[in-house]
Amino acid sequence: MRSAHRNFDLLLTLGERLSRRIAFISEETGNRGRDYSWTPTRRLQQIACQLQSVWEMTQEAWRARDCQVVFIFEHKPWYAYPVYAVCLARRQTVLFIVHGIQQTHGQSLFHRMGLRVLRLIERHADFWPVHLEVSDRNVAGVPRFTKSIVMPHPMPREPQLRAPRASPSVGGVVRIGILGILRADKPVEPLLDILANHAQGHAGVELVFGSPRWQVPESLLEKLKVRGIVYRDTDAPEQYNAVLHSLDIVVAWFERDAFYFRPSGIVHDAIAGGCYVLAPDFPVIAAQMSTPVRCGSACKSLEELPLQLERAVDEVLHAADLQARFDAWRAYRSDERVLEALCLAIDSATSGRVRRIEPRPSN
Repeated sequence: MRSAHRNFDLLLTLGERLSRRIAFISEETGNRGRDYSWTPTRRLQQIACQLQSVWEMTQEAWRARDCQVVFIFEHKPWYAYPVYAVCLARRQTVLFIVHGIQQTHGQSLFHRMGLRVLRLIERHADFWPVHLEVSDRNVAGVPRFTKSIVMPHPMPREPQLRAPRASPSVGGVVRIGILGILRADKPVEPLLDILANHAQGHAGVELVFGSPRWQVPESLLEKLKVRGIVYRDTDAPEQYNAVLHSLDIVVAWFERDAFYFRPSGIVHDAIAGGCYVLAPDFPVIAAQMSTPVRCGSACKSLEELPLQLERAVDEVLHAADLQARFDAWRAYRSDERVLEALCLAIDSATSGRVRRIEPRPSN
């Protein structure tokens, strides 16, 4: 089995490292892309995919009868009840990665009920939430679990994104970019105006917008042209990596309702690739940019972004320790450190010694 997020594939070696039988379960399986085009509505297609996912996950849980520990990579609590039932009946230790399930609980009654059931099970059974970067302990407005394992977000699997890149500001030019797919919860229009206004008052700045070509309407291409922003296609992984490695600063913005307590893939990729990042001041994203050292700036609002952009450009041009900070950031999220954190967590969880496990930066 492979995770849908390839960053987590390294966790498949945990059983060998711990000399334990560990079952790995994910809702994203090889059959998930089965064609449901015959269904009359998109909603029915989603229901069909969810039913397929829960059936496959339940089968995986059923086959894990000889495993003491079950590790769930991706799942949605509102349709994973059969999986929970199988693990509870066998009194197995269950670890599950929290990736937005606390964030999306308010979207519907099914979402709320699913999270409530999972929190009830976690409180009374041997279920352990695995938070990326930061726990929910001090985060207001988020339904909290009683236990918590915190692990660093693993580094990207692509070697190009993990390798240190050349020193920024080659030729005195600072390249600032916006990357990623176009979604309603990732607004780009306000960012285009802010970046264009910054470039008008500063020489030696190049602006880049990268997104898959099939997603970008002609109207947006025209707006980019008017603002003097270069468009780059990032549909293929090689294109995405090339654009990312050409930038010095990546600017990202997210809607609070969708990203307040969840990590960002583009923030992670950008810092791993040696880019300074500007992003909203949300708990997990802020931790991504500042743990164990600061490799970006968190903005409380879009109004604060122009000032932070000025400071970011100055830091990219003049901070002597910037490359060392990127190296420290990568080292904290190395495969070895992530596996060490999870091995400690599994040992502690199965022994019942602690209820919160958080990694510490190495000296």
